[in-house]
Order: sequence, then structure tokens, then C-alpha cells
Amino acid sequence: MSYNMLIAEDEKNEYDLVIFLLQKLNLSDAFNVLHASNGRQALEILKDTPIDVLLTDIEMPFVSGLDLAKKARENNKELPILFFSCYDNFSYAKTALSVGACNYMLKPLDPSEFETTMDSTLKLLDKTSRKNELLLEAACKSDGGKHSVELVKRYIKANYHKDISLNSLAEMVYLNTSYLSTIFKAETGCGINKYIKNVRMEKAKELLLTTNMKIADIGISVGFRNTSYFVKSFHDHFGKTPEKIRNREN
Repeated sequence: MSYNMLIAEDEKNEYDLVIFLLQKLNLSDAFNVLHASNGRQALEILKDTPIDVLLTDIEMPFVSGLDLAKKARENNKELPILFFSCYDNFSYAKTALSVGACNYMLKPLDPSEFETTMDSTLKLLDKTSRKNELLLEAACKSDGGKHSVELVKRYIKANYHKDISLNSLAEMVYLNTSYLSTIFKAETGCGINKYIKNVRMEKAKELLLTTNMKIADIGISVGFRNTSYFVKSFHDHFGKTPEKIRNREN
């Protein structure tokens, strides 16, 4: 499982150093890194993307790292926040602690300290993730998994045009793939892959009947990159080609 890490840093060489250290420590797969070059941009990312860990400079244009951390903490009480700064200033460190920072590292980053910090941060994230997983599993068992299945169905209906994997869906609702597949089929009467295909086919049919879009473009818009495969899948599903559906032929 990878975690979303937001790095708020306006100095490119310092950002590059963090990326280098993550790669050197073989943590590139553990974190999906998002970068903000100023505090205002970081706030926008926080609004649109769930963040699992925040690594921020203290001094940044528009919005300081401390103000950014305060805002992030309002939205996520358990968010690990890591500061790094060239200021060896007690008042900064004290303020960092007041917003629940996990660590305050000085620039340039010390590789050993960074490694220790990332190790403890990952352990904290894994512990929190496992706790959420257990809570959701308990909730699933109490309602037969209906809530999780409903979340997955909503996600599929909103994102049918994207590549959707069973692993990503299971991670989203903190369940293992086998359990999610079992409760999904029990609740809907079909497997997840079939459900995704049904949603895509119904949307494709709707577009055929209500728009003048080209068949190839419709295929792409519902998640098919290959037109021939889309046409075959459509025919297998409805028993008619897209052209016949559009022309309402028997």
C-alpha cells in the first residue's frame, strides 16, 4: 500500500534532495509524492486530495508551513506532520510541536535522521491504516458489508472511464480483495469486474442514443482504449452492434 505524501517546499534543490533520499531508502513505492512550491498551492492540494503525511518547510511564499500545518491538522487530527527548515530556532520548534508535528528537521537534511523519521512515520501510518481496516471490517460484518459495497458502487459509477482494479477498490474501503469480492457478489449478484462492465455498457448505450459522438470516442469515454474490443464487448453484452443500437435496428 502506498501513502500520499505532500511535500511543500519552494526550493527545488531541497525538494530534489527529499526525492533522492526516498529513492536511496527504497521508499519510492511506499509514497505517492505530491509537490507544492508554495503554501497556497499546498492548501489547494489539501482541499482536493487525501493526504497521509505532510512534509513542509517552515518559511514559504503566501502561506507559511506553520499555517499550512494548522489547516491540515483541522482536517485530519491524526495526520503525521514533518517540518524541515534552515532555522535552528526554538520558537519555531515550539510552534511546530503545538500543531502536533512528529519531527522538526534542519536543512540540509541529515540522511540518517531522515531515514529514522521515515521509518517511524511508516510504522505510524501502517498502524493507523490497520486500525481503520479493523474498524471497517467490524462495520462490514455488522451490516453484511452493505456500506462498503455501496461505496464501491458509487466509486465505479463516478469513475467508470478510468482503469479500476480490484486492489484499488479494496484499499479504498480497507478490505482485502477476497472479502470484498465475496460481499460484493452477495450484495449485487455479480462480480466486481462484471459490474464495472455493466456500468460502462449502459453508459455507452446512453451516449449512442443521446449524442452524435463517434463510436470510437464513446468507447474511449467509457474506459475502452481499443475500438474493436469495445465493439465486441458491446455486442456480447447487448447482442447488437453499437451501430444497430444507435439506429434502433432489430
